Amino acid sequence: MPSALSVIQLVLSLCALAATSAAAILWNPIDADFVNRADDAGWDQTMLLPHQMELSLVVNASVLISFVLVVIAFCGVLAQRRQARVPATTNPPATV
Repeated sequence: MPSALSVIQLVLSLCALAATSAAAILWNPIDADFVNRADDAGWDQTMLLPHQMELSLVVNASVLISFVLVVIAFCGVLAQRRQARVPATTNPPATV
């Protein structure tokens, strides 16, 4: 059975993935709306958010990082389950 700490890490990383995915899903239409407004005004850059490209990059990178954390936590839980299944090998008595 995996340790409680690794299971908690997996649950927290899944929560982080859900939160960052929700932020990305909510951010993408907002970003598209600002770009469309600037485009309709003849590409008026004053209608864009300050550092809009960097904001998009950070939102998408946070989703990627949280996904990597989920994969690492899942691999840790699997490794602990496999380690618990393998019986401990005892050293055979030495023959003289």
